Amino acid sequence: MALPQTAPSATTYGVLRRNLRWIVAGMLCLVTIINYIDRQTLSVIKPILANPKMVRYVPGVGFERQDDKGAAVAIEDKKLNAEAQRDARSHPNVWRDTDGFGMTDQQYSYVTFTFLFAYVIAQALSGILMDKMGTRIGFAVIFTWWSIATICHRFSTHIVPVQGQILATLFVSFAFWRAMLGLGEAGNWPGAIKSISEWFPAKERGFATGVFNMGSSTGAIIAPGLVTWIYLTYGWRNVFVLAGACGFIWLVGWLLFYRLPRQHSLITQAELTYIESGQESTAREERTEKLPWFRLLRYRQVWGILIPRLLSEPVWWFYLLWLPGYLVQARGMSLSKMAIGAMVPYITADLGCLIGGGTSSLLIRHGWTVNKARKTVMVASAFLMPCALFIFTAKSPWTAVALISLATFAHQSWSTNMLILPADLFPQRVVASVTGIGGVSIIASAAAQLSIGYAIAHFSYAPVFTVAGLLHPMAAIMMLILLGRIRHTEIED
Repeated sequence: MALPQTAPSATTYGVLRRNLRWIVAGMLCLVTIINYIDRQTLSVIKPILANPKMVRYVPGVGFERQDDKGAAVAIEDKKLNAEAQRDARSHPNVWRDTDGFGMTDQQYSYVTFTFLFAYVIAQALSGILMDKMGTRIGFAVIFTWWSIATICHRFSTHIVPVQGQILATLFVSFAFWRAMLGLGEAGNWPGAIKSISEWFPAKERGFATGVFNMGSSTGAIIAPGLVTWIYLTYGWRNVFVLAGACGFIWLVGWLLFYRLPRQHSLITQAELTYIESGQESTAREERTEKLPWFRLLRYRQVWGILIPRLLSEPVWWFYLLWLPGYLVQARGMSLSKMAIGAMVPYITADLGCLIGGGTSSLLIRHGWTVNKARKTVMVASAFLMPCALFIFTAKSPWTAVALISLATFAHQSWSTNMLILPADLFPQRVVASVTGIGGVSIIASAAAQLSIGYAIAHFSYAPVFTVAGLLHPMAAIMMLILLGRIRHTEIED
């Protein structure tokens, strides 16, 4: 709906009314926080689920667990987290329920694989959904889906062996609900990038993307402490209920507030003019049909986004899904120390979002081309990532946390600029689809989960950190080779 030509002067409105686009960016940041809290619940409680269900401490002998027939079997101290050890020691010779079920690293890798495999499928499909339904309704659909899937983790069941056959196990139930979660959560990024392209001129998209992408790190900051507190207070099953239910207030606000700039009743004429002055013709966009994503694969720029993401994103997913378990099981942290140690890398990741996106936007404001600004920040960020090579040799767990924090900072600086490339390169009508195609790169992250689980179970974390330190420089080189010059690409209808 066009605005009246007699719209009042922008100076008569308050700061928020004159800057609706930043309210949109804030709402996208908030939904991304919720997204990451929901996905982080399982990784935070992994050390708890890894405990054998029933354990006891026998003075002079050590810890024991019950096998499937109820017989006592010796167990190494490192197979129990600090809280389970302390509880068993305080009740010697008494079987104690740890609230776990002995989930192995290999089983956990299967669960994370199903989540990411479903995420891969949904990435491309959700981009199409956003382009077809629009960001307002598209976000409502995917948000409701993933919230319900999170809550349903609470009802995962563990059916014990019957006549020698295991009909189901708790980790299989987890795998199913994680797949359902992945189908919904994947749409957050295509939807957010499309919203940014609708509401921001090119010169502000880098910083705006940094603002919304900061939600991923902020959610990862909040999750360890929040999930640990809910677990200690209400048990692990209710962690999923509370995490899944808390976001519906956002959904109401989104449906009430979000509209396209030209359709928004609260936008000022000055802000609308400012937004559209840095975008391609909205009139042309409105009368041009969407393109199927497979036709977009003909464009070299799409591959210049996809291949670097294939190489770099497994590193982020490794830190995201395995960090709490690493700090508890490999570094011997208690749950309370883990909650702190797992927060720090995502505080620095938040800084990476803001500094990475803000720096490229600042350089553009000072006369740099989009091509030079984005590539400079991305290459510099990528070549900070080899700090991971020193993590597994660090003597102190807090030194390891510091090195991981540098890696997460660098990755998010890289990722923020990588995420905005579809909006820099393509018209609005295909931005979500291109973002979804780039998100298919998570197939590498899914496959990596199985390799990570195997490496940790049979060797250690050392080979994983080694590979994590080398992938981003390789991704940067491929980006420079494949992407070409960053400039607006005309799409043939």
